[in-house]
Amino acid sequence: MKKEVGIGIMLYLLAFASLARGEISPDLVDIPTPRVLDRYQAQVTFRFYREGGLLLKGKVGLTERLSMGLSYGARGVVGDGQIGGNPRPGLSLRYLIIQEGKDLPFSLTLGYEGQGYGLHYSKQNNVQVNSGSYSVEKQYEFYETNSKGFFLVMGKEIPRGIYVVGGVNHSLEAAPQKRSVSFFVGVEERFTSSLVVKLEYNNIFHDEVKHADFLEDYEGEEDFRKAGGELNLGIAWYASPSISLELAFRDITQRFDPSPNRVFRINYFGQF
Repeated sequence: MKKEVGIGIMLYLLAFASLARGEISPDLVDIPTPRVLDRYQAQVTFRFYREGGLLLKGKVGLTERLSMGLSYGARGVVGDGQIGGNPRPGLSLRYLIIQEGKDLPFSLTLGYEGQGYGLHYSKQNNVQVNSGSYSVEKQYEFYETNSKGFFLVMGKEIPRGIYVVGGVNHSLEAAPQKRSVSFFVGVEERFTSSLVVKLEYNNIFHDEVKHADFLEDYEGEEDFRKAGGELNLGIAWYASPSISLELAFRDITQRFDPSPNRVFRINYFGQF
């Protein structure tokens, strides 16, 4: 027993020492930042979302500028009911084009994200509206929130621990009334070494979507998504330099739902 405890303490101290400065996540709530992982650094994220959903993401730093990762998610993982997995795993890539420094005013990163966020809709899904069940039209397949696709994001550090980001996303999904190009902005402030607050506005300028736009044989006028983007607020607490716990209040502007939905995320950073 003493041997196992000693090994556990040693592993914890190694992880703590390897990340003594405390790592900040490369993402805010839903949107990316220009940050990439260091070479030989790894990040594992557990993202819990509504309807018992869980999204598992793993990323590694291949070089000082290039990160790669894989992710997969499913609904119903927590709680009762049937588990419904996303259609496929997602690949992510992120390359740091410009690193902010003495002679450069900002960072710039180009990336690809193959896994969206939120509920997934496709021709295999039945959607409940007003006690009725309706099928998604076969030409549509999309994630409720973030789309899979390419992005270009810029970020800048300003005094007092504030980090400002803004970027553009090109969606590869077939979604109703959704612009293929959308914009996002965000800000992050590190109040202490263990407390970080994040605020972002995502999917700017998207059009209104009604259920009748993508459900077969549905003739109602109810909104599926209001026009405009989602305002998201996140709070991260660093329990150690290698582990952070995050609570986010998504869609404060009630674009999808009459009340914000909550997301809980666990991040682990390590070396390999």
